[in-house]
Amino acid sequence: PDYGSLQQWEEGGDYPTMNERVQQVQRQEQELGIRLASTLAHVEEIQRRLTLLEATSYNGIQILKIPNFNQLLQLALSSPSVVTRDSAPCYTNPHGYKFRFRISLDGTDSRYGCSIRMGILMMQGFFDPILPWPFDKQVTAHLFDLRQRDEANKEHFQFAFSSPFSRSPTQDMNKEYVSPTVITARELITLGRHIEDDTVYFMVAVKD
Repeated sequence: PDYGSLQQWEEGGDYPTMNERVQQVQRQEQELGIRLASTLAHVEEIQRRLTLLEATSYNGIQILKIPNFNQLLQLALSSPSVVTRDSAPCYTNPHGYKFRFRISLDGTDSRYGCSIRMGILMMQGFFDPILPWPFDKQVTAHLFDLRQRDEANKEHFQFAFSSPFSRSPTQDMNKEYVSPTVITARELITLGRHIEDDTVYFMVAVKD
């Protein structure tokens, strides 16, 4: 109840008109809507961070699952820019370097269809000040063969750093290091061993 308006009416003042009351209720609804939207956004951000924390790896190995691969491929072929997908964060060990694994689908050169490249992005970690730089660890990328699921039948692609990350990140993520073309989407589809239920699995491993 609006006790201020009631007191005004009791003291002989003009009681708010119906139109004024409606406007007041609408303002209150608008304020509640803004507060609710802010609260929901905050909850979503907390959920996103929890999901990211659960997916974070601490052993130098991270797997990137790419569902709806054909849809992503069509997007890359029709996009004027490179389409990327990033993994959850990964630490080389519980007190080590922090990075993400990135898959880039480049459909901008029609001569090759869509090429697939792999890369890592160094991230700001808790222990960067006490870690040795430059970062020059051995990085190996893998594309899973889903018909032969044992360790020996993963495809291996060796990263060769021509320019290691010379210093710790000064922002959340440093500039990406991208490997040469790993495989084309045409080759991936033709081989038929790496796509199951329209899903592809990549893995990166950093030898600490």
